[in-house]
Amino acid sequence: MDAAGNLYGTTTDNDSNGGTVFKMGRRNSGWIFSILHTFGVGSDGSDAYGGVVQDAGGVLYGTTCEGGSNGDGTIYRLQPAPTFPASITAPWTETILHNFTDSDRDCPDDELTQDGAGNYYGSTTYGGAYGDGSVFQLSPSGSGFNYNVIYSFSGGSDGNGPYSGVTLDSAGNLYGTTYLGGNGDSGTVYELTPNGSGWTETVFYRFSGSDGDNPAAGVILDGAGNLYGATVSGGCCDSGVVFKLAPSNGGWSYTSLHDFTGSRDGAGPFGGVTLDSSDNLYGTTNGGGSGFGVVFEISH
Repeated sequence: MDAAGNLYGTTTDNDSNGGTVFKMGRRNSGWIFSILHTFGVGSDGSDAYGGVVQDAGGVLYGTTCEGGSNGDGTIYRLQPAPTFPASITAPWTETILHNFTDSDRDCPDDELTQDGAGNYYGSTTYGGAYGDGSVFQLSPSGSGFNYNVIYSFSGGSDGNGPYSGVTLDSAGNLYGTTYLGGNGDSGTVYELTPNGSGWTETVFYRFSGSDGDNPAAGVILDGAGNLYGATVSGGCCDSGVVFKLAPSNGGWSYTSLHDFTGSRDGAGPFGGVTLDSSDNLYGTTNGGGSGFGVVFEISH
């Protein structure tokens, strides 16, 4: 959402095309839908599984899982047409900032994270130095951007297969989850800290099944520095959990806030959680309820 309340998003497929970037623009008391870009299953990218982020100038940034010059996905920029007054139907200009290759990627599945210096961060589910996923940084350089892999997962205790992107705190540290790796391939929660010459990874929680299994979504931060997230399975009934990780004596303290039972309360929270100003959590599940999933609230 931008400052004017307009909404932006992506689709992964458009019949014979490779998906779209769209806008829902506010107009009086209603909305106007417009397609800003249609991917052509070619050099401009295809299958935009992640959403988009917007900079202060209204420019959108995102990733595709396929397409590009190597067929391995892209990082792209969409700039609004220089028209005044702005036109709902004016085309936007796409620029490819990075073409992923077999060695540095496979499927960036989530949206990018932006810091105050104009850097963008994201993750790939596979690829990297060991083929088990990576976290990357896209940094402004002159009129373009430099791409750099800042961490490659090795598939063991440090994690394997980050399905989600990363969350940034005020000190510039990055937080995320891996779907596999850790203890018994149940997934991890990790931190990446800048150290002057690079980045240091710390895994501060490894799931073991009874406390959760396989987090597909990332984590979110509250104002006190607590992290919240969800796992797809595990917990009391192997239907997933919502968890909290709180800073404690130089480490982190884990609390399960809810174990899904697979019945009326839902099962399989693939999308993680979001937080309101009163510290209530909201999310969705893929199953349970009447059989088709639920929308849930966990009240503080």
